[in-house]
Amino acid sequence: MGKILLIIGAVIGGLIIAVGILALVTTLTDNTLSPSDRSDQISGSIFIMGVGLTLFAPCLYFLVQSRRTLSLLNQGMAFGSSMPGLNSAYAPVDLSTSYVQWFGWCQREIGGNAIGLHAATMAALIQAGSGNSGAAVDSAKQAAGWAAALPVAQNQSAKISLSKIRVLSRIGAAILPMLEPGERVAVSFNGTDRQAQIWQSLFGIIGMLIAMSQQGAYFVTVTDRRLIALTGPQLSLAPKSLAYAIPQSMVSEARFRGGLLGGGTFSISRMDGGRTRMRLSRFWKSEAIVAQALLAPGGGLTPLPPPPIMASRSSF
Repeated sequence: MGKILLIIGAVIGGLIIAVGILALVTTLTDNTLSPSDRSDQISGSIFIMGVGLTLFAPCLYFLVQSRRTLSLLNQGMAFGSSMPGLNSAYAPVDLSTSYVQWFGWCQREIGGNAIGLHAATMAALIQAGSGNSGAAVDSAKQAAGWAAALPVAQNQSAKISLSKIRVLSRIGAAILPMLEPGERVAVSFNGTDRQAQIWQSLFGIIGMLIAMSQQGAYFVTVTDRRLIALTGPQLSLAPKSLAYAIPQSMVSEARFRGGLLGGGTFSISRMDGGRTRMRLSRFWKSEAIVAQALLAPGGGLTPLPPPPIMASRSSF
């Protein structure tokens, strides 16, 4: 649906530009116009082309960007359908709903703050997905204890807003099919791409709204092995595509800088030269501090990189 709207917007913008160009050509070739009328019509033609360009440029830009998506995420339906523990009246196949249900259970039975409850919920979902509800309870309690021992995690308030739970449920539903066997989720948080904000401001209000409906949001998860970054529309706050999923050994620096209003900026530098900068709201501050500590050198036991693929002698 988003691509269709972008195509329609680009076509309408192109038609407006064409009308402006036609009006400009007609004005320049009409010798019967007085100098003042010619000047007014030229200004009007340029204004029309500017309006069309304001609509055409962002639609075309984000349409091209959408075609460069690395991979669309499985939102959980196909993965959940193979999970007997999620296929009942009390645990629907939809992973976002299942996340909220398990989050509520963990909040009532285990307690704690958002970091511990998120880790516990993800651990429970993994086990419940294999049909082992008993193991889900034990895994949730173990994960909550592990998360409570993370740096700064114990200092977070136990009060959790519904909007935060909603975003965590979408992140959890998106990354659950991507987790490796035995992998544990530590923290997840959401931020706004700083570079996208700059591009949005160049396209004006219309371009900004179009951009926010297509991209601009990052959804970051740090596990005990990897860093997983997803992207999606800033307006809907739903992960849509995979930006990258890298082992912790590929992170050269992860840094959080607090802001004046309680939020801040989180930057990730990778060994391959890539860099991600995002702005965080204040209720992701604790998650960002924990992520920075986990990704810092010496912050924990870094998993060994996978063995290299050796070429056979016959290939030389």
